[in-house]
Amino acid sequence: VTSCYHIFRQYAGTASVATRIERNIADAYAALDIHQMNASSTGNILQLRNDTSTVFVAQQDGNIGIGTTAPTSLLHAIDTMDLATGNETAYNLSYTTDKATSGNDTGLLISMTDTNSPGTSKLLDLQTGASTVFNVDEVGNVYIKGDLTTEGTEIVTNTITVDIGNNKMILNTD
Repeated sequence: VTSCYHIFRQYAGTASVATRIERNIADAYAALDIHQMNASSTGNILQLRNDTSTVFVAQQDGNIGIGTTAPTSLLHAIDTMDLATGNETAYNLSYTTDKATSGNDTGLLISMTDTNSPGTSKLLDLQTGASTVFNVDEVGNVYIKGDLTTEGTEIVTNTITVDIGNNKMILNTD
């Protein structure tokens, strides 16, 4: 069988540009499969480094870290904007759709199943520092800290509960 894998260093003139793995075969197998064979290993399965900094890790338990070497959830990303000047965006999620069939599009879907957690489960919790400014709990109650400003929109609900003492408004649309 002729080899369909090539690992080589690409050169531009006399300088090394990249190390590249090429696979030129049409089948259903992955181009790269990293398999940690020793179940006793405690090291990461994959680490990507930029000079001396680790920028991406895949841990034994499946947690992925971007900007952290110790992810505590399936996807754990940290971005620090030190000495930022101007408008900065830590994370940007965008997509473009050009559908040829009917149906809906969803830019971000957050799905939560709470089987029996004690306390309050939050589907979404936006914080500044360690203080919640907006959250949605597991039954759809919305918490907003501060002013609610609308422009050209309506708020339609079946039940409105306003708690002035705690500076919050809870909308329940049961």
